Amino acid sequence: MLANLSDRRAATGLEPLREDDRIGDMATYYNQKRAKADYAGGEQPRTEGLPRRFDVGCSRPMALVTVPNGGARLDVETAGSADELGRLIATRFAASEAVLSPERQRLGIDVHVLPDGTVYATLVVC
Repeated sequence: MLANLSDRRAATGLEPLREDDRIGDMATYYNQKRAKADYAGGEQPRTEGLPRRFDVGCSRPMALVTVPNGGARLDVETAGSADELGRLIATRFAASEAVLSPERQRLGIDVHVLPDGTVYATLVVC
């Protein structure tokens, strides 16, 4: 997945994105709260204060890209394989202009599959 995003950046002359553990922890926290809220019926998580809480040191506002995001949902059965699922998620993430921001160079990704097979993915770019 990271390779697909880095390829998109490279095509425009930008350096590849680097994975960051703290940003990854923040993506995991947000993504799992979001999936749980949708699945069990609860309040959606808020993004305010997350960069400070996880001490990610973003010099610009972070960009948060999610799947599903109002568009077609992804599920494990439709994807058919883990590789194809990764490609589909990366394609949706790569459509975000946040991936092409030269100021944003670090990222965190979380993918969570609900019991019904629905896939939730969150990309945070900082």
